[in-house]
Amino acid sequence: MEPLARWCLEGGVKVTGSDRDPVAVNRLRRDGFQCYQDHRARQVPRNADLLVCSTAVPKSNPEIAQARAIGIPVMERPDFLSKLFGGARTRIAITGTHGKTTVTSMISHMLSEAHRTPDAIIGGKVMGKGSYYKGDGTLFVAEADESNLGYQNLNPDVLVVNNLDFDHVDHYQNLHAIQEKILAFMASRQTKTTFVLPQDEGEGTGLLLRGSLRMGSLLRTQLRTLDTFGCGAMVDRAQLEGLIAEEGPRGMLLSVLYYGIPFGEFSLPFHGAYNARNARSAIAVGIRLGLTAEEIALGLAQFPGVHRRMEKLGATRVGTIYSDYAHHPTAIRKAIDALSMKYPNRCITVVFEPHRSSRMEVHWQGFGDALNHSAVDRAYILPLFLAGEAPREGIDSSLVVRACKKASLATPTEIAHIDEDPHRILLFLGAGPIDEIARATMREHSFA
Repeated sequence: MEPLARWCLEGGVKVTGSDRDPVAVNRLRRDGFQCYQDHRARQVPRNADLLVCSTAVPKSNPEIAQARAIGIPVMERPDFLSKLFGGARTRIAITGTHGKTTVTSMISHMLSEAHRTPDAIIGGKVMGKGSYYKGDGTLFVAEADESNLGYQNLNPDVLVVNNLDFDHVDHYQNLHAIQEKILAFMASRQTKTTFVLPQDEGEGTGLLLRGSLRMGSLLRTQLRTLDTFGCGAMVDRAQLEGLIAEEGPRGMLLSVLYYGIPFGEFSLPFHGAYNARNARSAIAVGIRLGLTAEEIALGLAQFPGVHRRMEKLGATRVGTIYSDYAHHPTAIRKAIDALSMKYPNRCITVVFEPHRSSRMEVHWQGFGDALNHSAVDRAYILPLFLAGEAPREGIDSSLVVRACKKASLATPTEIAHIDEDPHRILLFLGAGPIDEIARATMREHSFA
C-alpha cells in the first residue's frame, strides 16, 4: 500500500491513510503524509473521493464501514492498481512464485537508466530508490501477485511469468492449479500480449509453454551450458538463450543469443542461476520494448539490488551478515547456492524464521532438505511467524528441526548472543520480522 500512496502523492493527489505498524506510520509522517496509527471511523475524511484498502483488511474494518456509510467508494488494492496500470500506453506485468520483485525492479531501473521515465509499483525497495517510480504515463511496470486473483484485472502488453512453484497453499491445492489459473489468464488476453517465460526444466512453466496460445505470443528464455549454447534446431530452442560465461566474487557475465544471433554480453552484479534467469526475463522485456543491447547492459550493470534480496548488511564480529526474503524451500536452496558460489571457502550459518502455518504444514520437509545444503554448517530455526493465520495443532518450527540434522530451535534473544566468528557467513532468511533481528544483530556485533 505504501508505494501506491507515495506514487499518488507525487502525482499531486491528496492522500491520507492509516496503518497498525507504528514504524510505517512514523516513516510516512516524517515524509509529510497525514497518517494515523490504527483504524478508526473518525479518520475517514468526509470529502474523500475514494478509499483504497489492502485485500488483507476485513470488510468489517471501521474505516471501510464508515466510507460506505457516507457514500465514499471502496476499492481493493489490486483493482486500484489495475485502474492506474490501464492508463499507460504500454503496460508490463511480472508474476511468478520466485523473483518477481527482483525482475520488476530490474526492468524499472533499466528503463529509468535508458531515460524512458517509467511508472512502476514494486513489492520491495530498490536500493537508493524506493518502491515506486513516477514517470510520464507512457510505460507502467507492475508486480502482479499470483497469490490472489487481483492480477486478472490487469491487461498487460507484456507479461513475464518468471517461474511457477507450489506455494500460497491457502489459495491453491497444488502446482497444477496455479499453472491452470495462469494459463487461463494468458489465454484470455484479447490484445497482442507478449508472454515472457523460461523454458528451463524445473521452472514450472511446461504446461504454459504447451498451452493453446496465440501464434507468436511466446518469448521463451533459457539458460544453456557451454556445450549446448547456440546448438540445435531453432524450433526447439528458446528465442533468447543465456550462458553464464564467467562467475566470480563480484558477479557474473551473461552471454545472450537472440534468435541464435549474438545479442550482447551483460555484466551482472549478483550471483546464482536464479538471478541469471531474472536477468534473462528483464533482457527479454528490454528487447520487446526496443531498448538497445547497450542500454540494457548499462541498466543491469548498475542495478543496485533490492532490500532483503540477498542484501549484504556488513561484516561483524559474528560474521558477514546477509538478509534475504526467501521463505520457500526452492528460494532458500537457491539463496544458499548463490552465497556458496560467492564465498566458496566460508561456512554459512542460517537463521530461518518459517512463515505461515499453512506453508509449514506442506513444506516442512522441503525446508529441512534445503537447509541440509552442504555449504551450511548450522541452522537456527526461530518460532513460526503466523502472519495473521491461526495456529494449527502440531505445526511449528520443530518440524524443520526434525527434517534437518543441522538445525536447532532458537529464540531471537539467543541469536543476539550468538558466538563470535567473523569468518563465517550469517544468513537470515524469512518473510516476517526476521529482518529486524538481522539488523539488530548487525548493530550489536558491529566492529565499530
